[in-house]
Amino acid sequence: MASKVVKNDDQTVTLEVVVDGDEWKKAKDNEFQKLRKSLNINGFRKGHVPAAMAKKLIDKQALNYNTAYDMANKALLVGLNETEVKFVESPTLDIKKADDDEAVFAFTAEVWPEAELGEYKGFGLKKDEVAVTDEEVDAAINDQAKRKADFEAVEDGTGAEDGNLVKVDQAITLDGDEEPFHKEEDTEITLGTTPLNKAVYDALKGAKVGDVLDVDYKLEDDEDSKPFHAHITVKSIEKEVIPAIDDEFAASLKFEGVNTVEELKKFVRERIEASKDEEANDKFSEAVLDKAVENAKIEIPSVLIDREIDNMYKQLASQIQSSGLDVEKYLSLINSSPEGVKERMRPEAEKRLKNTFVLDAVAKAENLQVSNDEVLNEIKLLAQQYGIDEKKIAQLVRSEDIKEDLLREAAMNFLCDNQ
Repeated sequence: MASKVVKNDDQTVTLEVVVDGDEWKKAKDNEFQKLRKSLNINGFRKGHVPAAMAKKLIDKQALNYNTAYDMANKALLVGLNETEVKFVESPTLDIKKADDDEAVFAFTAEVWPEAELGEYKGFGLKKDEVAVTDEEVDAAINDQAKRKADFEAVEDGTGAEDGNLVKVDQAITLDGDEEPFHKEEDTEITLGTTPLNKAVYDALKGAKVGDVLDVDYKLEDDEDSKPFHAHITVKSIEKEVIPAIDDEFAASLKFEGVNTVEELKKFVRERIEASKDEEANDKFSEAVLDKAVENAKIEIPSVLIDREIDNMYKQLASQIQSSGLDVEKYLSLINSSPEGVKERMRPEAEKRLKNTFVLDAVAKAENLQVSNDEVLNEIKLLAQQYGIDEKKIAQLVRSEDIKEDLLREAAMNFLCDNQ
């Protein structure tokens, strides 16, 4: 077989594969025997018509094209292997020729794009310096102390303040509905900490035990959302009693190697520094990749963008359902539709794909490699992370996908190391 690639004007690619010589002759002979066995002629048992008679009965053109159709999948696989073409979807098939001497196949579809890299090294970008102040350490330790706090009831008639633990019964109704879509009893709210709509927060602040609150509000981050009505009964209010920050408190946290306040401060400082360093790395990586993508030329086929959007929507739907909310109800709450949500996902989907293809191009340009040992080690790490057998990971995730992820990670590291 011989293969060649033809780029078309409509962003598609045609993979042409020619089958000729002994391979084509053998394929036609096999097809002839199949058709011969299907012949049912008076005077002969089915499948036992003499070859000379079968040749007269079987249309030559039909034989050639039947042979070609039977060979199409094999021709496609050989052509893909010879040319390294990667179709985005199943290609259309056109048998351009099928005669006594050869068959010519034309497979056409959009292909996975390759980014044409611009400048991707030496941007002069720098990672942010990381520093941790004493105030940040003290604040983090105070947060730990608050988590260890006990709570006791406030005096009768005392209004709720920030930091108080407020227990409520609540029923949330969507505007226009008679029945609430969400009811909850004994909900504990730490005022000033638990995320609340501003209107609900304002109503709770200063409220007393026994108060019944009726609050109308909208989602703050979506002007198009429908109005909600919250019916809230305040059942109890407790204030926190924070423990003293001393060596006994430090030891009670059970951090490894921490028994004193000074050891606690050192431990907390190192943890904040590690967190800030990770954040700085993420910010730097994003800036570098954004610049490399900006300098590159790449066109993403719409079918790939739509596929990425579908995956993003499925992930969102799974998150919504895992939180106990019906997807349709969620869409009603934000006054949107699946199509509307997907359209808002389009820019992010396109950005993700551009990032992926630029990293692939960098890995190829720099001849980056991932060894089988690295793939096996990643499988081991995934098995440890999810607590399942390595063989199960190998069944769930293709090693080729793991290799691609590791290559993109290597490409990202290369970009960051060469600025």
